[in-house]
Amino acid sequence: MAIDIPEMLSPEAAEKVQSVLGECIAKHGEARLHRILEGLQIAFGEKEPQYLHPLQRPELLYIPGLPSKPWYSPDEYPSLKHATRTLEASASAMREEYLRASTEQSHLATYMPGKHEKFYTLQDDSQWMALFLRKEGKLNASNLQACPETARVIDSLAPLLMSDGEAFFSVLKPGTVLPPHHDATNCKLTIHMAITIPPDCGIRVGGEERQWTEGRCVVFDDTFLHEAWNKSTQTRICFIMDVWHPALSEEEIDTLRTLIAAVPRNGAQAPAA
Repeated sequence: MAIDIPEMLSPEAAEKVQSVLGECIAKHGEARLHRILEGLQIAFGEKEPQYLHPLQRPELLYIPGLPSKPWYSPDEYPSLKHATRTLEASASAMREEYLRASTEQSHLATYMPGKHEKFYTLQDDSQWMALFLRKEGKLNASNLQACPETARVIDSLAPLLMSDGEAFFSVLKPGTVLPPHHDATNCKLTIHMAITIPPDCGIRVGGEERQWTEGRCVVFDDTFLHEAWNKSTQTRICFIMDVWHPALSEEEIDTLRTLIAAVPRNGAQAPAA
């Protein structure tokens, strides 16, 4: 299948996409990659998406044919069950590691530096802080060293982690409200494990509101309209991790990994290894 690569990519990146797609089709066969190829056609404006839910609007890449629902049971797929059980088994140790590491400001960063139209309700970027263990697929060596049990968990779940996804402690300061927004792609699901949850905190995904329970995980698709809030006088902390959508095949994940490695989200060609 030929795909017209848009001008928004650099010529080098566009050439790389075509080359990688050709290699993946030769490796796996076009039929097994039809959802990925159709998703790229949608992303590049060749085809109109047929969304199955009015509140799902991926900002970057929509893979058709995947389940279209906001919330997932942690036991719904073997990979989700393994990931959530692994996280919950280490919840207490991870909480203690965060509390120790967060006393040093060098480990914390603003989640979204500067003003961002998506998070227009934030008065300043310190309202949403993060202790990143993994950001855009890259590991943070200093934070991993400060949180060895969390590092072990991330390493043990590495095959499930979305290539350029995140793994971090998410810190919502008192009075913080994250407005409704959509995220990038439905090829992943987001896991929240609750660390410290004061009263008057919650999350709404696809119109359905839920509360966190300390030490337990919730799983959702963040391409659905979602919002979160901490209306208490205390800090809310969750550990957040991006995993491949469990309904993707091994061939599809391999192709997405190869594409992401070749061409990062900003469209620049990845440096040579």
